[in-house]
Amino acid sequence: MNVPRSNERGSARLKFLLVMIIIAAVAYGGYEFVPVAYQAYLFKDLMQHDVDVAATQGYKPSWVGEQLTKSLPEYEIPQDAHHYADATRQSHRGACAVYSPVRVSGIHLSVRV
Repeated sequence: MNVPRSNERGSARLKFLLVMIIIAAVAYGGYEFVPVAYQAYLFKDLMQHDVDVAATQGYKPSWVGEQLTKSLPEYEIPQDAHHYADATRQSHRGACAVYSPVRVSGIHLSVRV
């Protein structure tokens, strides 16, 4: 029983191409996003370190802000980035909001770091 299956020809090739396109899109997205996410992780770690030092050494919140401002070029963060440091009786807090441009094949996106 040899039944011709002419309507099924080429379906494996189409599935392969679709899977490869999806894999390539995910890989390219990771290639663009991972460095930005890693840089954000490093800067968050620096902010936590500065806040911990300020809390244990009794520094004012302005000291944390100064330290963050000095570190901006090292972490490739623009000078107009919004950051603040604040203290209450129990804790010190610091935050920074930066929108980093990510270019995806001609489309420019902003990622909040």
